[in-house]
Amino acid sequence: MVIFGIVDKLKCFSRYTPLIKREIAKVVYFQQFEDGRVIVKQGQPGRSMYFILRGTVFVQVAETDKITGLRMKQIVGEMFAGDSFGELALLHDITRAATVICKGTVEFLTIDKPDFDMVLKRSYQQEWETKMSLLTSSPCFKDRSPKELQQANSAAKLVEYPANTVILRDAGNPGECIYFIRSGQCQVVREMTLVRRTPPLAKRRLILPPLEAEGDNSHIFKIKSYDYVRKHFLVVCLFGKGDYFGVGEDFTKMSIISVNKVEIVLVPRHVMAKHEKGRILEEMKDKLNKQLPSRREVFRSFVAGEKWRHYKLDIRNELRTKKWLLNPTKLQDVPYSIQEQHLY
Repeated sequence: MVIFGIVDKLKCFSRYTPLIKREIAKVVYFQQFEDGRVIVKQGQPGRSMYFILRGTVFVQVAETDKITGLRMKQIVGEMFAGDSFGELALLHDITRAATVICKGTVEFLTIDKPDFDMVLKRSYQQEWETKMSLLTSSPCFKDRSPKELQQANSAAKLVEYPANTVILRDAGNPGECIYFIRSGQCQVVREMTLVRRTPPLAKRRLILPPLEAEGDNSHIFKIKSYDYVRKHFLVVCLFGKGDYFGVGEDFTKMSIISVNKVEIVLVPRHVMAKHEKGRILEEMKDKLNKQLPSRREVFRSFVAGEKWRHYKLDIRNELRTKKWLLNPTKLQDVPYSIQEQHLY
């Protein structure tokens, strides 16, 4: 029951039904390793899968340089509590694709291959096919060979986000992964500080201060006594099935938020960069930057919306305050010829 309680709370088991979680709890066992301990080694056969309970691990990949022939090792990422690894070697009966090393003391729940085959293999096989379906249908992978697609799929992860979850926030630099939407919708929300200026003898107007004036540099833009400063969070774009983000586009002061339940395939950036020296990443970034409206365009759209909103309010208020007079016309005031026409 203690292990089931742990399994039930970990995010890496959230996809499973209570029945499967109980089966997992029966076969996993606890392990703890010290800093620097190699958990799995690239090129060796897989015997177990690991779920991180506490701590952090490095993911290291060794590759041979085609020109020099030297074997180079590179840290390509980290994994944290709630993450898992080691399933691909068990799923496809292949050797380990990377080396995983402990960063400090790390605690795991471990499941060996016979139990994995019995409890989890079917679920991970379905996930593999789901990821491969997205990769083969995406234009970003159209020039990849079957081997390259398998490598990308091996490194990719399928992640589910509930509605109203912040997926990415204020990302000005490329992250470790690129996000490909399999299902659901996300909205791009931009944070903008606007000034509503209402001078005593002039019309009110909205002002967009320079971006440099925000934060500690507020002295760049002088606020007057009759100004009202307010932050706005504006939806500027929607992403849906087949769209991607996180390739290095400028998301400063922006967030990506799920509208409903969203499934996303995360592909490590280093996997994309291997193909044609990463040229596809620049093309993806340029395309996405053209799709996203600029700060000035968002401001103009907001001002137009505010003008329309105030116009409707003015019309409504005018109709409410207008005095409606009863028509004093009587029947005898209507010409007899018109009365005859409406008798029948």
